[in-house]
Amino acid sequence: MAESSEVNKEYLDDLIDQTVKAQASRGLRASRCITITSLVLSLIAVVFVANFPKRAHSSDGNFYKIYDELQEKIIEEMTKFLVERHKLKQKKYEMMMRFKHTPVSAHISLSGAVRIPASEDKPESSVLVRKNIDSLDHARGVKVDKDGLVILHSGLYFVHASVTPEFSSRVAYTTWSMYIYKMRRNSQARTIKLTDTAHTFLSWTNSQNTGYSAGVFKLEAGEKLQLRLTGQSPIACDERSTFLGLFMLTSSSSYQK
Repeated sequence: MAESSEVNKEYLDDLIDQTVKAQASRGLRASRCITITSLVLSLIAVVFVANFPKRAHSSDGNFYKIYDELQEKIIEEMTKFLVERHKLKQKKYEMMMRFKHTPVSAHISLSGAVRIPASEDKPESSVLVRKNIDSLDHARGVKVDKDGLVILHSGLYFVHASVTPEFSSRVAYTTWSMYIYKMRRNSQARTIKLTDTAHTFLSWTNSQNTGYSAGVFKLEAGEKLQLRLTGQSPIACDERSTFLGLFMLTSSSSYQK
């Protein structure tokens, strides 16, 4: 748990550092634009004054006053333009960061067997568990339990799951369903079904009988996700293509703005 927290902290710190550096870089570019504009205007003024007839300087004392006012006006308008341009870029950057995928993600392979339920009218769901570690499995910013994933950071998540069931050769026809549940630890009252997908198995169709379910959900820190199955016949799962995964779309602090 401590090692997982350290990894999560490193990813979040890196994300914050990247954000700060990007904002600082944009502010520096805006300052450089203002400085360059001022230098260009000053250079134009020097060239203009050097080539302006000396008589005009001596006979018309308002020339310098008019020029100074013109220069101030140009600098003022240019500064306004650069400030507004910077604000627009900053707004676009904030919107991009708000919906930019975070390092929080997970993918775990699952397996398990669903026994014939005692009642076909109200079959009890069976939780798929993690038996082996696949080469594609990973978890960043999420805690992995034997029977699911525990959310560590509140936010908006894309959650998806896939199941490839395997039936006995004696089964010709049956139905089965897959569900994604979220729950609070030690609180059955807060168990909520996020997705519900029903399927029909026909042995004579030679189909792959793969089920897939996904959605975008608001998840709170401490909530747990599980993948469950029900069926009227015994079901085994192909562990190579049965999994539960997620990735954070945006943190709760971002989408509440």
